[in-house]
Amino acid sequence: MLSQYLYHVMLSDLLRALVECDLSHDVAIVGITSDSRKIKPGYAFVAYPGHHCDGRDFIESAIQSGASAILMESPNGKDGSQLRTFSLANNEKRTVPVIYVFNLQNLYGVFVSRFYKDPSRQITMVGVTGTNGKSSIMHLYSCALNSIGVKSGFIGTLGAGIAGKTVSQDHTTPDPSYLHEQLSMMRDNHVEQVIMEVSSHGLDQSRVNGCIFDTAILSNVTRDHLDYHATQEDYVEAKAKLFAKPYLRNMVVNIDDQFGKELFIRYSSEKNVIGYSLDKKYVDHRSVVVAHQIESNMNGSTFEIRSPWGKGQLETKLIGKFNIYNLLAAYTTMCLHEIHFKDAIEALSLVQTIPGRMTRYSGENSPTVFIDYAHTSDALVKVMSSLKQHCKAGKLIVLFGCGGDRDRGKRMLMGQAAAKYADYIVLTDDNPRFENPERIIDDIMTGIDHKEDVTIEHDRGIAIAKALKLATPEDVVLIAGKGHESFQHVAGQKYPFSDSEQVQVLVRANLQEVV
Repeated sequence: MLSQYLYHVMLSDLLRALVECDLSHDVAIVGITSDSRKIKPGYAFVAYPGHHCDGRDFIESAIQSGASAILMESPNGKDGSQLRTFSLANNEKRTVPVIYVFNLQNLYGVFVSRFYKDPSRQITMVGVTGTNGKSSIMHLYSCALNSIGVKSGFIGTLGAGIAGKTVSQDHTTPDPSYLHEQLSMMRDNHVEQVIMEVSSHGLDQSRVNGCIFDTAILSNVTRDHLDYHATQEDYVEAKAKLFAKPYLRNMVVNIDDQFGKELFIRYSSEKNVIGYSLDKKYVDHRSVVVAHQIESNMNGSTFEIRSPWGKGQLETKLIGKFNIYNLLAAYTTMCLHEIHFKDAIEALSLVQTIPGRMTRYSGENSPTVFIDYAHTSDALVKVMSSLKQHCKAGKLIVLFGCGGDRDRGKRMLMGQAAAKYADYIVLTDDNPRFENPERIIDDIMTGIDHKEDVTIEHDRGIAIAKALKLATPEDVVLIAGKGHESFQHVAGQKYPFSDSEQVQVLVRANLQEVV
């Protein structure tokens, strides 16, 4: 019976040395999840209080779906177990072991890792955290490794996959059950390294517990997710958890960022810490990788890398100083994992695009259009400032919105950022969710003084058409906020929508049929 399942384990083996209880009834477990909708016969259901709901409220549903064991947060702060009998919909009864686990959320990832035979111990794991740049670093690193024959997987905002075979996912850092399942599949497909984005939510909710990281990367830390974290300090503290993980060997940190500099100082005596920077004062520092002699234009950048492994020139078609930081992070991590520095430079120079990150479109008699995921004020400033310095002949037009049911405080800041760099602004919807879109726009407008330079259009497709119609062939249009996303979240529904598809249709049509 059990032979039909790729993975199975006895409940006693799952709990061994982690939970102190007298298990009087052992059962076979063929799956484990905290989502009652995914329960199948023979699964263990993990139930604990979450951010939005309490998993213990769904125990009856899990039993009806065939759960063979329940692991639930202890009501009294102590481990324990009992056999409980539940009534089924057909009036039959089922008796299953219920295990009470103190601090279950922290142990959930460890249980799942054990179920899948600890895949992260058999793969070199790289975790990247920060406010902006995580997806770009992940993409650069994975693509560069694969190009030189090192089989690499990735997990993050862009999905999970191996060498271009991508499966989409709902969260930047997924639920432990999905995460370790993906890692086990990658291990079974002989993947050597996996780079994954580790979000502040994922760290705060213990989603990466059970993962053994070899290297941790910090891109930068600016304001974000204050709808979830009570303060900026709480947000930073959540990010810091990645760098305190046990068994971590290497740290790669942006020392031009204040938090990165603090990590560099804090851990240099304990771990192998390498900083990266664009500041020439670090050129001869033995533990810092530096990009200098930078030359940039609308077609990319050329710069020299000086590092503990050697020096060389990197040419990239990626635009913006922020992408130079991303390239340095990927380069440093490659060298730490025994890739020759010349091979690392060559491989990174071949990565020409990052999905939804400064993706460029242009056509005859059309403006140059960039689509980018920038959805924080800091990201918007970095993208717009990079475009503005190369936008000499024409105007810079920016289109963006802000997510609903998220940090309201950043909306004014994004309005200020847009007003500082853009010649004209188009405001539109960006995943309003359950919030009134008009209130979101009103919040953004508080940061914009010259309201006569703003067009408001809630329909994002029409808004994109209007932004392009406003532009001349000499102008640059930035469409910010959604990047690679292929949907809009509106009132609990997910509607298909792609900035990229909209722009390509309009550019091909040469704007002749737009409003």
